[in-house]
Amino acid sequence: MWKVPKFIKQSYLVFLLALLLYSSFGFSFSRTEATTSTGALGPVTPKDTIYQIVTDRFFDGDPSNNKPPGFDPTLFDDPDGNNQGNGKDLKLYQGGDFQGIIDKIPYLKNMGITAVWISAPYENRDTVIEDYQSDGSINRWTSFHGYHARNYFATNKHFGVNYHFISAQNTHFFAHSFRKPSPLF
Repeated sequence: MWKVPKFIKQSYLVFLLALLLYSSFGFSFSRTEATTSTGALGPVTPKDTIYQIVTDRFFDGDPSNNKPPGFDPTLFDDPDGNNQGNGKDLKLYQGGDFQGIIDKIPYLKNMGITAVWISAPYENRDTVIEDYQSDGSINRWTSFHGYHARNYFATNKHFGVNYHFISAQNTHFFAHSFRKPSPLF
């Protein structure tokens, strides 16, 4: 007959003792949700379907903000010169903006979306970032994503002005499908 080694018996006894002590203090393993007094998780509830949008990549609703004054136009992906991002150089701006989100609200609602999470709307640094490669080449890119904030009190000029941001918050979709958020600016 096989004999159980002493260290296994000791480990088993320690485990049983720990389990007994743990359960005797009445610890509970129930899940707790972080909710408000109304049961909602802030402005979003567990019943919401959230769609995350990288604003610059979503939809260009206002081409007039693709190359704002003072911006290096080579940082906008427009090799054919028609003021439309063509999606070939994804390290550069493509043209999506707040108006594009507003324009696509019926599309989002049709999919059953009840909340959107947009990329950072803040004024971004608009300088070229040069990434030197081991082969001697240089990749040029810019902060289209919104997370190189320069001014937390202004909107990214490629996405639209503050008015467009507030308009997006106040659209029928946001006002009736969501609980209306408070303005950031």
